[in-house]
Amino acid sequence: MFRANLENKRLKEAKIFERIDQKIERGNFSESKGVEKKTSENTLFLSSLAQWNSKLARQIVSFFKKINVIMWEFPYFSSPAQTLNLFEKGKITKEEILSFLKKADFDIVDFEYTKSEIDISKLPDLVKNTIVDANIREQDKLFNVKLYTYHNIYDENGNVIDVEKFNFEEESAGTKKLFNIIGEIIYALKEEKILFIDELDTQLHPTLLKAVVEFFALNIGFCCILIIIIHH
Repeated sequence: MFRANLENKRLKEAKIFERIDQKIERGNFSESKGVEKKTSENTLFLSSLAQWNSKLARQIVSFFKKINVIMWEFPYFSSPAQTLNLFEKGKITKEEILSFLKKADFDIVDFEYTKSEIDISKLPDLVKNTIVDANIREQDKLFNVKLYTYHNIYDENGNVIDVEKFNFEEESAGTKKLFNIIGEIIYALKEEKILFIDELDTQLHPTLLKAVVEFFALNIGFCCILIIIIHH
């Protein structure tokens, strides 16, 4: 691990420490001496330093905790579960979600959902084994979530005359993808995090991609960094 003085125009890296297996070699860094002997093979030396009150290590760990990554390989980003989970925990509000959808020019005016707990004991053995492989403990609970969205219905003059309820699965691929990550986007802004989004342009119309970027740009009162990886 290295550090650099960004205020110096002639940047020069300085080694903090280097670890190869259990061999740990320090650079010009003397905080929390003797922690090397307390660090086991499966423990990060940086974590050990932070635990033993190294100021620099705690700053580095705090920085990494501000990084969120959205990758579509993660199961919870292929469903609305993560957005709804942040909503349930009070990290984001329904008003913030609907406001985002409105700015992205979706005609979704409301949503609701139901949750029913899944009895793991009644699942097929193949599914149970998959749960074990995913390190889900017996005390962890699994839920079946059904999400519904509401759209305005207009008359020939453009006036709202009613609302129609849709099953979330009836929405377009782009709408579903955006809803699935809305929670992380809003939360990253509020908590001033660094957010990486991989392949944001996949199944997302260029207009919606632009809306996501503009959403960050318009919220200039927040110190949040958005980094996206696209293929086009």
